[in-house]
Amino acid sequence: MRVLVTGGTGTLGSAVVEQLGQRGHEAVIGSRTSGPGRAVLNFATGDGIERAVARVDVVVHAASDPGRHARTTDVVGTRRLAETGLPVLYTSIVGVDENPYRYYRIKREGELILEAASQNWTVLRATQFHAFIDRLLSMSKGAAAHVPRNGGLDARFPFSQGWQLQPVSHLEVAGRIVDLLEAGPTNAIEQFAGPEQFVSQELARSWADVRGGRPLWIPTIGRISRAFKDGAALARPGVARGVTTWSGYLAETS
Repeated sequence: MRVLVTGGTGTLGSAVVEQLGQRGHEAVIGSRTSGPGRAVLNFATGDGIERAVARVDVVVHAASDPGRHARTTDVVGTRRLAETGLPVLYTSIVGVDENPYRYYRIKREGELILEAASQNWTVLRATQFHAFIDRLLSMSKGAAAHVPRNGGLDARFPFSQGWQLQPVSHLEVAGRIVDLLEAGPTNAIEQFAGPEQFVSQELARSWADVRGGRPLWIPTIGRISRAFKDGAALARPGVARGVTTWSGYLAETS
């Protein structure tokens, strides 16, 4: 099987490319920049898409951009890929239909576009990656370290409290994507989640035990925070789950 993987140099996309190779498949990396094994794509104009899909069997749309290009990548890009007639697997996030966060709303729009424009599609919603939560905490700690307090540098770092999260290994998500590709389109929204559910305080404390620092809880308000507190980021019961725990991830990456 020959697979076009958009966002193939990103955290998830590169893991998909690697696991495709391990299972005897061939990956073509869809990217905004040129390089070995890459197909240069421009979702805004459509340039490069026809050439990229000319000799592939299926598309994994793992490219995403939570910033100002979100709609171009996740809505326009998804529509353009669906219109090629190839099966498309679109990567999404658990809770995009329940959380008013702008990026999530755009991801949900991408799901709906795919369903409307393709007859052979799969959406895989995953919970938050271990690596993503790790990066958020690292950024918070790094920013706090530059703020002088009490005449020195306080080791405490801010983090939201009360959010319910279910972190998952991006490597296991990549494996689930390849499983779905091999099985064929489901024409449905699938979910994949981590093996454990946490409140954000638990994640931050265990992270600090390994990475250092002391979390300082920030009370959060608003509809976005309420969605996380109400469990919108948790997978529904009975969905496929990974096996790598949060503590296991921290131990492996220390």
